[in-house]
Amino acid sequence: MKREIGGWLGFAAVLALLVAASVLLPTRPRTVSAQTHFNTCEQSSTTVTLLGATSGTSAVQLVAAASGEPIYVCAVTVVGVSGTTPTFSLVYGTGTNCGTGQHTFLGPITTTALAPYIWPGAYVGAVPAGNALCYLDGGTSPVQDYIVVYAQG
Repeated sequence: MKREIGGWLGFAAVLALLVAASVLLPTRPRTVSAQTHFNTCEQSSTTVTLLGATSGTSAVQLVAAASGEPIYVCAVTVVGVSGTTPTFSLVYGTGTNCGTGQHTFLGPITTTALAPYIWPGAYVGAVPAGNALCYLDGGTSPVQDYIVVYAQG
């Protein structure tokens, strides 16, 4: 009987030390996004949902740039359809189909046929003001279905 009680007391002591250490140890700071405005995904009554299918391996504009207004990506769902080593990513930039100053926003992720890839929630990230949002596929003959929910302003 004494061994069982001693074992439980030892376990409780180790558990208490782990909890105390997790509370007292400093955490590393994380940068989610360099946004200067509040998150309009949660506070906006005007989110827009885009449904579509990708094709080709050139960037294609989903949301046009608006001067002085960031694009808040609220949720993304991608379902692989076909292709050889297909990838899907979201990029942003200026010019035709985000061709100037292109930066990767999300991805690239390798998709598998009929497999969903979901970034749910109220906020995925913000595209800087003055940039358009585009998708960019990679691989050979990639096709994906997508749902992108965003708010602007």
